Amino acid sequence: MRKIFSILLFTLALLSFSNASAEEKHMIYSLLKFDKNLVTHDGEYGYNLKLRFYNYDKNFYLNSESYKVQVKLWNDQDMKVPFPYVSGETEHPQYVMEILYDQKHPLDQERTLFVPYDLFSKHMTSKLGGTYYSSCTLYYSIDVYRTSGSKPLVSIYPKVNDTGEHNAWFNYKLLRICTESDGALEWSEHASKEAMRLMAKYPYEDPGASDFCGQFVKISYQPFDGARLNHLDEFEVRVSFYHGLLRRDRPCMFYELKDEFDKNGNNRIYYAKEQYSQQAYKDENIEERSRQTNSIRRIRHDWEPFGIFIPEAITMLADEDSELEQKHENDTISAFVDIYSMDGALIYKNVDCHYWVRTPYVEQNIVPPTPTETEVLVKFGDSECKHVWGDIRRGDSDGNEIKTRKSADKCNVMQTTKFNIYQVCMECGERRDLGLITDVNIFPNYDTDAANQKCCPNGYYTEEVEKKEPVKVGDYERIDKTISTYYICQAKHIKRLVSKRNETEWRNRALCPPHDFIFEKKETVAPTGKSTSLYHEEKVMYTYKCKKCGIKNYRYEKENHSHKNEKICNTCIQSNAWVFKYGGVEMKFHLAVNTKDSTAIYVAETEMTRAQWAELHPENTQGWKAGDNTPVTNVTPEDADIIIGNLNKYAMEKNLPLHFRLPTAQEWTYAYWFGGGDKEGWTQTNSGGVLHNVAELPANEMKVYDMKGGVSEMCSDTISTTNEDDEKMTLVAVAGSNFRDKSLDVGPTDIRYMDLSEGDDCVGLRIFAEPVLGDDGQLEPDLDMTVGEKSRVGGFFWTVRGVYQCKLCHRISYSPFSFSAKGYGDKMPIVCEQ
Repeated sequence: MRKIFSILLFTLALLSFSNASAEEKHMIYSLLKFDKNLVTHDGEYGYNLKLRFYNYDKNFYLNSESYKVQVKLWNDQDMKVPFPYVSGETEHPQYVMEILYDQKHPLDQERTLFVPYDLFSKHMTSKLGGTYYSSCTLYYSIDVYRTSGSKPLVSIYPKVNDTGEHNAWFNYKLLRICTESDGALEWSEHASKEAMRLMAKYPYEDPGASDFCGQFVKISYQPFDGARLNHLDEFEVRVSFYHGLLRRDRPCMFYELKDEFDKNGNNRIYYAKEQYSQQAYKDENIEERSRQTNSIRRIRHDWEPFGIFIPEAITMLADEDSELEQKHENDTISAFVDIYSMDGALIYKNVDCHYWVRTPYVEQNIVPPTPTETEVLVKFGDSECKHVWGDIRRGDSDGNEIKTRKSADKCNVMQTTKFNIYQVCMECGERRDLGLITDVNIFPNYDTDAANQKCCPNGYYTEEVEKKEPVKVGDYERIDKTISTYYICQAKHIKRLVSKRNETEWRNRALCPPHDFIFEKKETVAPTGKSTSLYHEEKVMYTYKCKKCGIKNYRYEKENHSHKNEKICNTCIQSNAWVFKYGGVEMKFHLAVNTKDSTAIYVAETEMTRAQWAELHPENTQGWKAGDNTPVTNVTPEDADIIIGNLNKYAMEKNLPLHFRLPTAQEWTYAYWFGGGDKEGWTQTNSGGVLHNVAELPANEMKVYDMKGGVSEMCSDTISTTNEDDEKMTLVAVAGSNFRDKSLDVGPTDIRYMDLSEGDDCVGLRIFAEPVLGDDGQLEPDLDMTVGEKSRVGGFFWTVRGVYQCKLCHRISYSPFSFSAKGYGDKMPIVCEQ
């Protein structure tokens, strides 16, 4: 799975002799590589340095002689500070490694030098302050001696080569992320012992969200040293997928649901788009709930090994490469495990990968066989039969090729059978075989465990009563009964026992002993009062009647029933300009109507000011103060979410008829044009390149300021992409021009997508709000408006929302969608009278 890559460092040793020919005889090359695998040597952890000499004069370096080689490591290229250098220590002992070469171990044989882990750890601590996430550089020198001599034959040391760089050095990293497969799950075997073992081993993973199809991958770290690593209290392990082995240039894209999280805050559901039908996308609003990605993320708080479940939909289905499919070539999917901080900064980029190979599906094309020289053709007289092949027929099945497996809910069984198919010539009767075809059939699972409402929605419950002989107790009889409840699935001819209970019946001996009750009817008594937006609870009465004496018995249960909503009327609220107060700041909102579809939304009169921000944001790290009417800048979408969250929390507490949010780019644009467009705005032409207070220039016809110029305004639209380092990033839609834009370059309604992860000094925001049901008395209406809320022909706009009532429980609900209608004078629109 993994391929070890080491930095290969080539060094050239030039000997300092008086003549060139002597130098050439002594010239020798060395290859030194740092092996990043953690090993043990005599019970001590460490790393191997592998050394080999090559391209030397074998007439000079004789294999019959023995040589002693000394290798020294240095902290600098000038060889002044020996390894391991520890900051603060006055003495720096030199770590020297020696190795012997002889007839059994010639110079061109690779030899291993062991360096203890503690020495690398001390060196990295001194260089980087104790973290293992980055790489360190070490330099080295090599001296080659004859064992009989005391002076080196040749010395290799760091020096500047022809390219201006030092040779005789290598980089090393101590942190290594390791991955290994730890078992796979299949939907038909998710209840097996092996599946149970894996899910018990990794209880924090949710393979059920991927239909139990996929693989557990174990992630671990080398070396584990909590003292070094645990200064990160919280970090993100990101498994990123790419096409090609050990390549990061083509992300393998798939989707994640934005609103599905596990108990640890990780996204639960990742899927390939091919998994869902178009109808499912529509019914479940999957597209609106999803975002494209190429990584699975897990939030971690420690450096212990852990497992992650990789859905098969990602490794085998997502982002299929059609070109490779057409060429019938394999597609390798590589998964790189990287470490990020919680603010999205890359901490450690891994070079190893885990990978899967996709084998292309080759369709079986049925092609008539081409006659060969050994085939004998049927002849009639002297002429060959010109075959007229009949219909394709299906022969017997190959019993060894029949495969059966159950669905995940055990409701159905899928049987795959392979059949021989052939044709017969209608002229001569010759048969030709066309190979095998696969026939797939899905039928109900007839096992008793599969009889339930999920598998058989049209089934029903019934009870069977077993009575004992009556026992006389005084003037009455006691009858002990065992009542068995069964679930009947007629479609599958299944009868499953659900429960048993014991009851005692007391009766007068003069009555009908024993009763023979039969089910008579089921009636809804009344709603219980419990309901949600989707269903309500009803009290249901089952009536049973004795066939002999006519006495009745009643049993009560509670059931959930979907609402049967029907529209009864419209509710209308006159659309005013609303003044909203929060603490010591005031915000005014004006109505903007989309004249194409009559949808309406409220727009803040000004861009968000620093004074408003100081009141609304709980931290206000910028230190903005009351009275500052310049618009906010350098704020992130996360900051905006905090502001909007506080506004909506307050609105819910006060039952305000407004829900606050950022606008979509489309809403921002139609609001701009509904106001007639700004006649003036702060752009590069008149701003002097500085930021001005809000509302210094005239408002537009909607009484809204600075939609043209000032600061560009953040919207809710986003797109996902990757930067040049293959790191995922989110771009946010920004509407309008700002005080630094040239009018010829940026139009007043232009939409740009920008990286706002750290904000931008030309981008702020304006709050929009949609009308909802609430208490209008909590807001102060501005009745002096002449446009905007009031139409240009003198009538006011009204917000219209449908009112629905359930026919069964009479619960009132309101349509989540509203539109705007226009009345004349003080009259309500006609639609409000319906």
